[in-house]
Amino acid sequence: MKRRNVNVLIISSICVILLLSTFINNNKLNVDIKVVEVRDDDKLYRITNITVIVKNNEDFAIEPLFFVVSQDPITYKVWEFIGKKTLKPGEMCVYHLYPISAYSSIKPGETFYIVVVDKKTMLKAYSEKYKFNIIFAGVQNPRFKWWVYDSVTNTYKPFAWWYVRNKYGEEIAGLEKVNDSVVKLYVSNLNPTRTGNWLMSGLQQTISFPEVIIVRVKPTFSTPINLYPKKLSGIEIADRDKRIWILFTNYTDHSIILRKISGNYYYVLYFVPVKINEWNLVKVNIKALYDML
Repeated sequence: MKRRNVNVLIISSICVILLLSTFINNNKLNVDIKVVEVRDDDKLYRITNITVIVKNNEDFAIEPLFFVVSQDPITYKVWEFIGKKTLKPGEMCVYHLYPISAYSSIKPGETFYIVVVDKKTMLKAYSEKYKFNIIFAGVQNPRFKWWVYDSVTNTYKPFAWWYVRNKYGEEIAGLEKVNDSVVKLYVSNLNPTRTGNWLMSGLQQTISFPEVIIVRVKPTFSTPINLYPKKLSGIEIADRDKRIWILFTNYTDHSIILRKISGNYYYVLYFVPVKINEWNLVKVNIKALYDML
């Protein structure tokens, strides 16, 4: 008798689940969703802004939530939105969607669709599938606006950039987000007896060869004009066995170029005059320097 009761209960539970699933599938949210624009405003080489038009065809008001679903693999990603919190019956509204994380953004050429969920009824509406290509900006996330956690280095860092640092013992090397367009790199507590690699904090990205670069920098110290400076603040362009160092200094009022060979590498050191502890806009012809190597 006990076994029969258990079997009946299990079968009854399955029936309820199947009936409930059928009921939900037959009761989708009657809402029109149309994607009208996608953008990459922050040059991530990702879609980070989606503009959609939503029309509520139901006879009740809805409170929309938005998900962007990518196809490979199928992943539901919550996106924030700017637009009406409540959409009345028959009402239409333009919504601007943006991801809560750079990892939730859409890659160029990736198929995706929009899901609208009514917060009150939890009914869902689905858009058509879309695929867009976007123009590569050359440098991803150039203003350091989008940050992510890197589990490899246990560091919060700008998206699409590698954080590189060398330090030993009690030495300090770090980076910090100042605001949506400024990153601070710093080192301190140098061990005076150290040998080997530099105490260093830096950001790195692999890009196509740039003929010209423009950077906005606020160095806190000046790089000595020397083939082997003991401290430096600057940018390195590395291509196989060739290195260009763009170094910020206030020891000169005009640019200075030095060249050296160290090990298997050929170097051009380009000293740029800047103001210390002030913002400077620096433009450098990389191709001209590269031709010197």
